[in-house]
Formats: sequence, C-alpha cells, structure tokens
Amino acid sequence: MAAPANTSKMPRVMFKEMIEKVLKQSGVRVVEDGFKTGVQKQVQAMVTQTEETYERPQLNSSALIATLNITTNIFSEINETGVHEAILKLMELNASSPNLPTYRIKSFKPTSSGTQYVSESSQGHVDAYITLEIIYFM
Repeated sequence: MAAPANTSKMPRVMFKEMIEKVLKQSGVRVVEDGFKTGVQKQVQAMVTQTEETYERPQLNSSALIATLNITTNIFSEINETGVHEAILKLMELNASSPNLPTYRIKSFKPTSSGTQYVSESSQGHVDAYITLEIIYFM
C-alpha cells in the first residue's frame, strides 16, 4: 500500500523531529541550543547535521528521490551505558517505525556511529554520534 502524499515542503525537519521524539521517549534530554548546554550526568542529544542530496528517478520525471543523512550527537558526563542505549534505539529505527513522516521510504538505515572519550576537561565525558540515512520519494 502506498503512503499518502505529504504536502509538507520541509521533509528534513519532519524526519529530524521524529528522531528527537524517539530520543525524548527514551528519556534522553534533547538539546536545541548548543551554546546553552554543558555536559551533564543526564544523557543529552542534539541533531548536529542534516544533509540532503537529490536525483530524478527518470530523466524527464518531475519527482525527486531524496537521500537524507541526519547526524545526532549523544553525550553524558558519566552515563556511558545510557549514551550507547540511545544510539541503539536510533539504530533500531526502520521504514516501518511509528511516527514516520508520510513519505514513500525506499531505505532507512544507520550508516555510521562512533564514540569518543573526552578527557581534556576536569570531568571528562563520553560523546557518541550516529548518522542515519533515509532515502525517500518527494
């Protein structure tokens, strides 16, 4: 069954908000202003980058296929387990996950993730990231 057409002109924002909702439901504090945050004991996350490329499925087609990469940083002063649980939660997302925007999704997968242990400050912290790739029809 085809997904109903979506009239929004901001699909990238809709996918970003869906990811933030998943994180909030997992107990992660979503940070929206990086200049006001500091690393805390509580697990925090911030979508740090979205990048989208486009191609036409056929030469004269008016439709577009978009490839969206969304990178989310997840960090905590001491809760390494919580950081990696949040990464795993995002890795489990797929094209049939609830609350997805109503676009025809061709592919939804994690493409990379990593963890850095920062010891430069007096406290130190764990900082991880995950990049999700979503290919969908516009």
